[in-house]
Amino acid sequence: MKKGFVISLFTALTLSFLAFAQAVDGPDHLAKDVIKRLSYENFKNIKLLTAAIFNYGGGEGEFDKLVQSYSEASSLYFSREYERSAKKFQENELEIRETAMNIAKIYREDSEAMQKEIIERDVRTRISKSLAGKKVNESKKKMMSQSTAAISLGKDYYDRTRPVKAIETYRIAKDRMLTYMYIEADDLPQDIINECRKDRFERDKCLRDAKEKRRAEVRERYEKIISDNDNKVYISKEKAK
Repeated sequence: MKKGFVISLFTALTLSFLAFAQAVDGPDHLAKDVIKRLSYENFKNIKLLTAAIFNYGGGEGEFDKLVQSYSEASSLYFSREYERSAKKFQENELEIRETAMNIAKIYREDSEAMQKEIIERDVRTRISKSLAGKKVNESKKKMMSQSTAAISLGKDYYDRTRPVKAIETYRIAKDRMLTYMYIEADDLPQDIINECRKDRFERDKCLRDAKEKRRAEVRERYEKIISDNDNKVYISKEKAK
């Protein structure tokens, strides 16, 4: 996807929406009410779903299909075919919802799988800490609690057919789990700490480097999730070359 293409596309859609918002008076009130509402909501949801579609959905083809449908509804409006325009906007709304539901299901599965892995790691860490007489990092507990709550809320949104909100909430869950992993990365194993202690002059640098290396491993493993959480289209290193 070319950056310029996306900017031009959304600029055109924005101008269309502004025209809708300013020209809803006159006959065909019911149709125009539908057009006014969906021209805004559909545009907003397409924009919110863009990165998700490219990262976890059907990619450019699926994105173009939604945009084309929106554009057809817009064209019918400007041709003063209000009933047909309203019907097309409603079809576009259903298409957006179906796309979002399919993607939200993937987010749900990914979030639950990620949570399962972290819970297992957390149990192992707590057992290890307990045997060594050490306390568990309270910040990790907080991230676990927040991610669990977000996953539960995301499921609720999904079950109530609010997939865009579900996707946003699952992203929050993933963000909290990533924060958990960064905290865990900073909690260096004793063997690394012992190795760094051998040279007291370089000890602090050694510990910083060890933490950064472990954090980099987290970023590399979850680079797609990190990009998606920022609502950005993920470009793999292979494609970037």
